[in-house]
Amino acid sequence: MKVAIVSSCLYSVPPRGKRYFGYENGFSGGYGGESQVHTLVRALCRAGVNVELFAIAGSIPPERGRIHYLPSGHWRNIWALEPQIIDDYWNELIQCDVVHDWTLTKVIHNHAYVRLNKRCVMTPWGTGAPPPFAQYNTVCWSEFQRQLFLDQGYPETTKWIHGAVEPAMFTPSYSEGEFFLYLSRVHPTKHPEVAIKMARELKFDLVIAADTESPDHIAFLQAAQKACQKDKNIRFVIDPSFEEKCNLYRNAKALILASEGECFGLVTIEAMAHGTPVILKNDGAYPEIVKHGIHGFLCKTQDQYNNAAKNVAMIDRKECRKLVEEKFNSDLLAHRYIEVYAQVMSGEVF
Repeated sequence: MKVAIVSSCLYSVPPRGKRYFGYENGFSGGYGGESQVHTLVRALCRAGVNVELFAIAGSIPPERGRIHYLPSGHWRNIWALEPQIIDDYWNELIQCDVVHDWTLTKVIHNHAYVRLNKRCVMTPWGTGAPPPFAQYNTVCWSEFQRQLFLDQGYPETTKWIHGAVEPAMFTPSYSEGEFFLYLSRVHPTKHPEVAIKMARELKFDLVIAADTESPDHIAFLQAAQKACQKDKNIRFVIDPSFEEKCNLYRNAKALILASEGECFGLVTIEAMAHGTPVILKNDGAYPEIVKHGIHGFLCKTQDQYNNAAKNVAMIDRKECRKLVEEKFNSDLLAHRYIEVYAQVMSGEVF
């Protein structure tokens, strides 16, 4: 089986922060699509699939297959860049059994659906459906995201496959931790103010780990830093490398992330892969991922968040790691996608 995996023109595979660009082991996370592409490509190659990866410079080539370098863009020109992939790489795409579109615009999927006899799959970004091109053969990140797409006119046959990580990349710690951790973009939809308010009211140490990959990220981060100037128990870690992230996860009492409308949330399973409980908003895909009181807590009010922090020691950190190994491991992700690829290769449309 030969599969074309087409990533976005925004970030490399895996995504790399400014300080970590290149081929070194460390990479910055925070960009779920490209991070998941990297995990999927590695797992597909382990399963014997030949992968033709289409991604920007700085991406890691697949172990089985080749890499084709796309032009590097930004949010302002992505709608002009990604359609060019069809003209520049169509001969390479048609030589694959399946084309899997992870781009933002989904123009690749539309062309492949029409011109490759529907031998294509599309995994969407975020909560908003792309333009109404070919809506079929769509695989969402979660049941929650699938329902959002059904509400926007997608067929009932739309599938979902949960995201995953490679557990072997994360060494768990079963100690109780030293501080609470917020690790994500500093953005209004992520609600970092919930964690900040918890730290102030309960007087615990909080680490806010954030990136500076775009102007809006920087602006929101700087606003948060200014608001926390007098909080001696709150510190910021900017653009953490992969190794730094892992150290933060391992030493955290819990990850606090009050995101709204999260379609999956890779950082939650990264945290649990280290044995770290999660304190999450009872919203989006989070109820699909964790069991309240077993792997962490699902909250709606500030009092519930505070009580979760007070009771986080009751969570068995080994159960968190076990959950990732059994339900959110990359080999399972690859197996599920291989089944989907086989279906579309046989002519099935969903």
